[in-house]
Amino acid sequence: MKSISKSSAGRRPHRRPGAAVALLATAALTLAACGAGEDGASASAGSGDTSGLDQAQENIDGALKAPTEISQTTELSEAPPSSGSVIFLANAVPATSIIGDGVQEAAEAIDWDYDEVTYDTANPATLQSALMTALSKEPSAVVVTGVSPDLYGEATVKAYEEAGVPIVAAGVCPVKATETIIAGPSNCDQENSVGSLLADWIAVDSEGTGQVLHANVTAYPSYLAVADGLESELGTACPDCELQTIELTAAQVSDGQVVPTTVNTLRANPGIKYVVFDNAAYTNGFDAAAKAAGLTDITVVGRQADQAAITALQNGGAGAWTVSSYQLLGYGALDAALRAITDSDGFEGNFVAPIQVLDADNAADVSVPYNQPEGALDQYLALWQVG
Repeated sequence: MKSISKSSAGRRPHRRPGAAVALLATAALTLAACGAGEDGASASAGSGDTSGLDQAQENIDGALKAPTEISQTTELSEAPPSSGSVIFLANAVPATSIIGDGVQEAAEAIDWDYDEVTYDTANPATLQSALMTALSKEPSAVVVTGVSPDLYGEATVKAYEEAGVPIVAAGVCPVKATETIIAGPSNCDQENSVGSLLADWIAVDSEGTGQVLHANVTAYPSYLAVADGLESELGTACPDCELQTIELTAAQVSDGQVVPTTVNTLRANPGIKYVVFDNAAYTNGFDAAAKAAGLTDITVVGRQADQAAITALQNGGAGAWTVSSYQLLGYGALDAALRAITDSDGFEGNFVAPIQVLDADNAADVSVPYNQPEGALDQYLALWQVG
């Protein structure tokens, strides 16, 4: 896949967001790379080698099957304390609620208390206040999902350090782990793997010739990791594919400009037949807008299907989406907390949760919200030496 220059905006892998952007990333996650083209698009293209398609096909064949095992395989060094408590920082994002349900279910399974403290994703100050409120309840651990640890506040982290209470940073990347800030499940490795699987699906579906547009919300580091995986794997599995990237800002997301910008770019580049979205929520209105623009042969693929995306596939729609269980992310967050508390190894076992690829052929077997593998909590309990 030959390279063409990046767009004028530039994209720095895993850059750290500012306060407002990082809290917007919570909603983006839980709703999770050379002349410049139109609408700030960058591109890359390839030349004549389909030797990677066999491996791509093998990868997709495996990913189309529902996972049966959790990624974590390392037992705790000892069973967790017989009593304890975990506090989850909740917000108004629906997926965050499902993650909290997972933390609660796992906590209750080991006879621990569970509580929640809420904050406003649009107001960074409420996050730090919520963290201090949680600490005042003297928990064994606190779980935060989808928010960069940079926003916790230096004084807040210091208070947790002095109290000896770990904060599990789940569903966000990158995370610089310390004794207090614990790298939880679904980090940059997870997002990179998602991008790689999307590339494999496109490579196979296009028979090694796909022209691809990635509507990449570069404000969010987790989506930069998706872009890295997509670009890298296309270069390996589909060097004759062409990849063009629109670099979208947080403001464009907030202003509802993801779909119009994407459609405009597709109209200016009629050879593109595949478009990749970082989150299913960003596709709202895309089908109607594409049809109105005369774009009737675009295949949509993306990260973390929502109910609408799954329903469309169940009705025979084209394209493919990755899915991972938010409930499982909650289990993995408690697993990380218990590893910190029991001084156990194996944190990396949660970094990449099981990922399934859904298309029209297997979507009928999926329920919403997605929660595979079956019996995941029982598998964790065995590793925790409980029950």
